[in-house]
Amino acid sequence: MPQDSPRERIAGSLVDLVDDRLCMTCCSPGGVVMAKLKVAVSIDRAAIDRVGRLVRQAVFPSRSRAVEIALEEKLAALDRGRLARECAKLDPKSEKAMAEEGLSGVLSGWPEY
Repeated sequence: MPQDSPRERIAGSLVDLVDDRLCMTCCSPGGVVMAKLKVAVSIDRAAIDRVGRLVRQAVFPSRSRAVEIALEEKLAALDRGRLARECAKLDPKSEKAMAEEGLSGVLSGWPEY
């Protein structure tokens, strides 16, 4: 069975797909092995060139790690934004009324200091 040429392998890797094979990568100073999913994505050439420069300047250990860090930061920002969006849906007047409704009985039973 003939193997794909390097050109065919590169062309195939430019297709947006998730490869469900696990790639074992040693990621911690203690040598703990963590399973990571290998993914092929299409990224703008200028962005990859910028990431490459950052890797050469030792800002990131590799292009893969740079992309992983950027993705983690974006997901964390989306999570923080989600909380703000959900809070914005609340009606402050009704929330205050519900809170005070629950406290009315409790406050009358507290001793004066």
